[in-house]
Amino acid sequence: MFSRFTNRWWPGISEKAYHPFLAGIFFVFFQLKEAFVLYDPLYVFLFVLTLGILPINPLFFIKIFIHNWIKAAILTTVSLLFFLFFDNIRYGVFQIIDLPYGYLKYIVFILFLFIAILIIKSKSTLNRLNAYLNILFILLICFEFGTGVIVKIQSKNWIDTINLGANIDSKKEFSNEIERPTIYHIVLDAYTSSSQLKKEWNYDNTELENYLSRKGFYTPKNAQSNSTATQMSMANCLNMNYFKNLDSIIGIDIVSTTAYRLAIKNGKVLNKLSSYGYEIINLSV
Repeated sequence: MFSRFTNRWWPGISEKAYHPFLAGIFFVFFQLKEAFVLYDPLYVFLFVLTLGILPINPLFFIKIFIHNWIKAAILTTVSLLFFLFFDNIRYGVFQIIDLPYGYLKYIVFILFLFIAILIIKSKSTLNRLNAYLNILFILLICFEFGTGVIVKIQSKNWIDTINLGANIDSKKEFSNEIERPTIYHIVLDAYTSSSQLKKEWNYDNTELENYLSRKGFYTPKNAQSNSTATQMSMANCLNMNYFKNLDSIIGIDIVSTTAYRLAIKNGKVLNKLSSYGYEIINLSV
């Protein structure tokens, strides 16, 4: 029944493998759906194009060895899923069990080999599975893209709230002759303060502190986060303000993350430094 329905709706869907290319596109929208507000459409397009053509080489390479387009396509899709979503797999596993990273790599590799052997040794043509994968990734792409559109529409309700630093006066207060010092703002995410490391775990952190001190860094002795999440804390810090009502204004976690990231991008501190002629390089959220 499934084959008759799919072939009537999309003739040849069981014999043609689109899912290796759709898997890469799905990954783009899965990663960026909450950040449609942040990224330029051209950037998203180029990302989609790059991930869309990524499977071409492995697909032809695998086809050389197993001499079957459908099986080669399914194996390519499985390979891409393990490769692209490894961090998501790792995060999900760590929520359940504290498994060392090295062990997880071996387990994932063994699981991939097991699935690959099943695909290669299967006596079936796997046409039905091929059709399932084609339809599945089309639906997933539509869902993730739709979520991104919803985020974009809802951003009109809160975009002005977090664009606090976007309109900083661009008049440069430093002349070109004055040498501006290079500023490094290092945040060791989830790293406990030295005093707490000593108190709770009897760990002496002076070696790191002394190294940073010798390099000219200022390190707070009793540092405390101003929020429970990295993006919130950095948004507050770089705007010299607390976004107390942001969650109530937005109301959705996935959109909230985007809002805080946009607040970081348009932070008062960063815009003020830009007005002094600084180039901002952000290697974090």
